[in-house]
Formats: sequence, structure tokens, C-alpha cells
Amino acid sequence: MTAVLTFMLVFVVLWLIVSPLLTLLHELGHAVAALLLSTGPMTISLGDCLGRPEQAHVRFRMGWLTVQAKLPTGVAGFYTLENWSTVGHQRLVAIILAGPLTSLLLTIVLGGGAWVVRDGPAFSSAVLFWSAVGAASLFGFTIVPWHYPSFWGPYVGRPSDGQQALELLRGAETASYSE
Repeated sequence: MTAVLTFMLVFVVLWLIVSPLLTLLHELGHAVAALLLSTGPMTISLGDCLGRPEQAHVRFRMGWLTVQAKLPTGVAGFYTLENWSTVGHQRLVAIILAGPLTSLLLTIVLGGGAWVVRDGPAFSSAVLFWSAVGAASLFGFTIVPWHYPSFWGPYVGRPSDGQQALELLRGAETASYSE
């Protein structure tokens, strides 16, 4: 494969498959923590369908977890914990931080995979390397305490996971937004 064709194929795979998958895994990190630490339904929304389930192209339920997606999903992902107000502060902080920690774990695993196949096929090496970079970016953008800026699409003005956890640790009654 030529270098240009390899680059184009890697870009398409990353945008259409890897980015939504990394986002889903990040949100599932929140969901697994919620399963262990709370008692209530949870919804994961991929793409720009948060609060608008009628716009979701795909919707399925598995017990307490509902997953809905508006295609193409890109990198937008949100979780909603139905009974967040009844969950204790420490448990809520753990649920909030579970997403970024999942992204950190993915960074390590994918980075290790990229290192293992570094001398292998260019396509495999590139996909694993850039997937690790994507997971690291997802970790970084969600763990840093801040509110997303105006150019951040569906996240505009929403607090990051790190911001929500910090607010709770500083004594806020509830997280300002359950993402």
C-alpha cells in the first residue's frame, strides 16, 4: 500500500470506528462503576442525542443500561445516571472518575500494542498508535477540571468529569452535570 493510501485508510478507520469505540468504552467505564456503586437505570448517549432519544438511530436496553446513538457518533458521548441524587458523594466521585480512568487504561493497552507491532505492518502500527493517542486525548480532556469551550460541539459549557469530581470533593451537594 502506498503511504498516502495507508494514511487515508487509517484516518477513515480512526474516525468511523476507533473514535466512537473509545468514546463508548469511556462511557462504559462510568456504567460499570455505576453498576457496582448505585442502584438505578443509566443511559449512555453517543452522538448528539442527549435528552433527545427520538433522534437516536440506534437504541437498545440491557437490564439497567440503555445505549442510544445518533449516527455518525463522532466523539460525542454522555452518560445519565437516573438516581444520581441518591448516590453518596464518594460513590458519585468514583462513578465520574471511572470514565477517564478507563481511557487511561486504554491508552496504556493500545500504546503497548503499538509498541509490540512497531515493526509490523504500517497500517496496524498506525491504527494502534493513533488509537492510543486518541485514548490519551480523551483521558486528558475529561480529567482536567474545566468547562468545555464554545467550539466544543455538544459539550459546550458542560463541566468535564474532572470538574464534576472536583466540585463534589469541594463540598457541592451534587455534581453540576452528570455527563
